[in-house]
Amino acid sequence: MAGANAKWSYDVVFNGNKNHVEYEAALGADGKLAGALHLGPMPVPLTAVNE
Repeated sequence: MAGANAKWSYDVVFNGNKNHVEYEAALGADGKLAGALHLGPMPVPLTAVNE
């Protein structure tokens, strides 16, 4: 199922501060997920491989 996209999120309270965590990823033809984790001002790259 190459080309499939996913996006999910949740809210969390840590040390009394509410934060919104969001993930987005796309499945490539090579079977790898690539996307980003959004928490704070800078997105963090995210990759996953099924070995």
